[in-house]
Amino acid sequence: PSVNDIWLNAIYLVSVISPAWIASAVRNNYDKNDIPGRIWVYFSVGFWSWAVAEIAWIGYNMLIGDVPHVNLSDPFYLAGYILMTFAIASQYRQTRYQAAMPERTLVLLIWLSIILISVLIFFVTELAWAPSPSAAEQVGAFLNVIYGVGDMTLALAALILVTRFQGGALGRPWWGFIILALADVFYGWLTQTGSYDYQTLTGD
Repeated sequence: PSVNDIWLNAIYLVSVISPAWIASAVRNNYDKNDIPGRIWVYFSVGFWSWAVAEIAWIGYNMLIGDVPHVNLSDPFYLAGYILMTFAIASQYRQTRYQAAMPERTLVLLIWLSIILISVLIFFVTELAWAPSPSAAEQVGAFLNVIYGVGDMTLALAALILVTRFQGGALGRPWWGFIILALADVFYGWLTQTGSYDYQTLTGD
């Protein structure tokens, strides 16, 4: 890898570890049996799952110069999304003063919706434009659709929480979450359209 690639990946590595470390530091301020403590456990473990996934992605990029359609980072990405959904669902129930729907039921309904919408988008877009991809390409494309729908769902949920907090200090972290989700959607679109280059060109 070039010097540019090393620097870019080092910066990227710091950017993915930082939120995981911060979430863990915040979690340590609460008792794990308290409701806020449980929410931050979801967040910290979820961010660390994403960090591991990104580290694996960087490893593929640096060692072999290409990232397979399906790889070791995907289970950690999915685990992170599920944990983030639990965190947001738990926080939402607190803002609704312990809403009647149980937390696990709310998470299940959210993920059933994500999967159904992803299946619809996958069949309408991916298979229509690429009728004969390989099995790995199909699975990779479907996972990318799930990630995009998951990002938009989490961003929408975070926006709802921002309105619940009425723009106060407790709502500010959720704006960061919204920006993160939208950036991930944009990245997914770039990779799907082939507009994103994993490595810098010589002389950049």
